[in-house]
Amino acid sequence: MAARSVLLRGPAVAATPGAVVFRNEVFELLQYAPTTEHVRTTPLLYIFSQVNRFYLGDLTPDRSLFRRLLDAGVPVYAMSWRNPKPEQRHWNLGTYAGAAIEAIEAIREIGGSEQVDVMGLCAGGLVATAAAGVLQARGEDPIRSFSLVVSILDNHPEDSDFGLFVSERSVAAQKAVVRAKGLFAEKDVFEMFAMLRIEENVMSFLRSNYLLGEAPPKHPLLFWSMDYTRVPAEMQCDFLDLAWRNDLARGGLELLGERIDLGKIDYPVYILAGSTDHITPWKGCYRSARLFGGDVRFVLTNQNHTQTICAREDNRHLKYWIGEALPEDPDAWPEHVQEYGGAWTADWIDWLRHGADETAPAGDTLGNADYPVLEAAPGQYVRT
Repeated sequence: MAARSVLLRGPAVAATPGAVVFRNEVFELLQYAPTTEHVRTTPLLYIFSQVNRFYLGDLTPDRSLFRRLLDAGVPVYAMSWRNPKPEQRHWNLGTYAGAAIEAIEAIREIGGSEQVDVMGLCAGGLVATAAAGVLQARGEDPIRSFSLVVSILDNHPEDSDFGLFVSERSVAAQKAVVRAKGLFAEKDVFEMFAMLRIEENVMSFLRSNYLLGEAPPKHPLLFWSMDYTRVPAEMQCDFLDLAWRNDLARGGLELLGERIDLGKIDYPVYILAGSTDHITPWKGCYRSARLFGGDVRFVLTNQNHTQTICAREDNRHLKYWIGEALPEDPDAWPEHVQEYGGAWTADWIDWLRHGADETAPAGDTLGNADYPVLEAAPGQYVRT
């Protein structure tokens, strides 16, 4: 614990300057300091998963997605989830979606912007999508565009190795266990992901570190990947239900008093997948792209689940594919694509600018009178 806290205060990890401008019992909202004289008038909200720490988007200065956005004049806000305890066992998808809606409203009040660009990543994509669906059902329009990164909304057991954990009996058994404990603990999260790639995630370290006595490699991504968080019992049950019943894709999900219909979301949507991703395989992400009612841009990279976010831009092996058509069969999509070299983030930032080129002078302060700076980024919750 002490080692992680020291590292998070140093220049290595989560080092982009910013501040916590709002905190409640569920999340902290971080606002990052602009790096350009003028900024876009539409800010971006980054919503991360509930099973890891948000700073994958700000891993190190040379791998920071936040810095790339800031250097392009995009105002960046991020949600940092509180690591729950058994007394938060009742927190569910509605709790987290409601928190995302609260963050959107706070950002609009801080910056005076009518709308916000929203990005959801991995399980954070489920939360972001649920929040967007609730807002649409309410007839509210605070979202200008929506980006979904390595996240599956339309669950088919054959798309992912997670299908091994999903059946009617196994879902019922897992829900009973997690409700008895009140939490899906860090150890449970680690074991779940480790079992998906036991050779890569367990046996290789057993051989090199334990049997051969080799020092483990030093890499910021390995540091982050072991920084798991707990998941409240009811949120884990909601994850299991979404995987088994697929209500978000089928239009059967009711949340916060609203029925969610993704087909009615007609603002621009950007969906990114990784071709070597075994956690959210690209075909599952692709199927999710066909759920929305507006203009959807689907982009496939040659990266895995985490590298899509934190790969260095100077990696000469990076490439990605974009296709204008979205045929029903994912296997038909590669026939309609064009290949590009470099990082996908260049295409995404250009896409974010489309239709929102207004800029304003960058302010020299963070927050405002109603949302004062509480402390420097990365905040308290990421250290808990």
